[in-house]
Amino acid sequence: MCCFINQTAALRALGNIVTGTDEQTQMVLNCGALLYFPALLSHQKPKINKVDHWLLWKMTNFVVHNASYS
Repeated sequence: MCCFINQTAALRALGNIVTGTDEQTQMVLNCGALLYFPALLSHQKPKINKVDHWLLWKMTNFVVHNASYS
């Protein structure tokens, strides 16, 4: 149970960062956060899947939005 709580808290903290400035979101992407998503998207705990899908949606919107201005 402890590991599950820590994973959820870490994902929520990451979510708080990516909802900040564009620079903060870019830093999360630069640090390779997307590399962890395949494993998280198939996680056995529904709560982690829910937070992970939301976080991935936020980062994808950021990438698409910024690509349209390139």
